[in-house]
Amino acid sequence: MTEGEILIDGIDIKKYDLKHLRQQLSIVSQEPTLFSGTIEYNIKYSRDDASEEEIRKAAQLANALTFIEKNEFDVVGQENNQSDVGTGFQRMVGPKGSQISGGQKQRIAIARAIIRNPNVLLFDEATSALDSQNEAIVQSSLDTITEGKSSLTVAHRFSTIKNSDEILVFKEGVIVERGRYDVLTEKKGYFYNLERGVC
Repeated sequence: MTEGEILIDGIDIKKYDLKHLRQQLSIVSQEPTLFSGTIEYNIKYSRDDASEEEIRKAAQLANALTFIEKNEFDVVGQENNQSDVGTGFQRMVGPKGSQISGGQKQRIAIARAIIRNPNVLLFDEATSALDSQNEAIVQSSLDTITEGKSSLTVAHRFSTIKNSDEILVFKEGVIVERGRYDVLTEKKGYFYNLERGVC
């Protein structure tokens, strides 16, 4: 598809100042990019002036504070000692976050998105690496954070989109249904069958 517009508050994004527009957005992807540095550095990357308390609050909302402060890092094939990589918010994440697990990377990336307090949030499978318990906690926080903001979530897990104001259901690149979760399930159409694994 090469046609159409993307509007924010009724204005085509092409008419916005690019720098201003980027300041209003936060994105969390399925494979978030972390930078070689500390957890603190990665969380405050988009807000250099963030205070220690704001960093902790963002980490808490992303359900990352406990594993950070208790140094409970999930690492595969780590050869370094704990003393070599630091502890807590001063823990080094390694190149592209290689010293921590995928789920921990996602939660740090969510904290980085939260700390900006953006008006528009884009989540592309942002909780896909989390187990169901952590996903539920993080999703509950995201539901609170996105109140009064615009958010777009791409997801395969139905639990991730359950509280969305509107769900767009795609089939072979075409929107075949749209509506709230309860409306789509009551309709017993394509979405209903997808959720039950029939399609």
